[in-house]
Amino acid sequence: MNQTTRCRHAKTTAGPDGGFTSPAYPEGPKGENRAAHGGICYVETCDRCGARREVNSNGRHVELGAWVKKAK
Repeated sequence: MNQTTRCRHAKTTAGPDGGFTSPAYPEGPKGENRAAHGGICYVETCDRCGARREVNSNGRHVELGAWVKKAK
């Protein structure tokens, strides 16, 4: 998968919720948000370009994964 930077991902659809399994984006610019671990995890999909990212959420704490788009 390749990271995508051209789309702004303004309109997205959240996939089904699941249990926490791992950090969404530990190497990201904000690093790992351990407070967001232990709650739910879902996949957010951009309606325009189809890119996806994992999101971990635990109460008000959120950890956003990197947007990735499947290689052609």
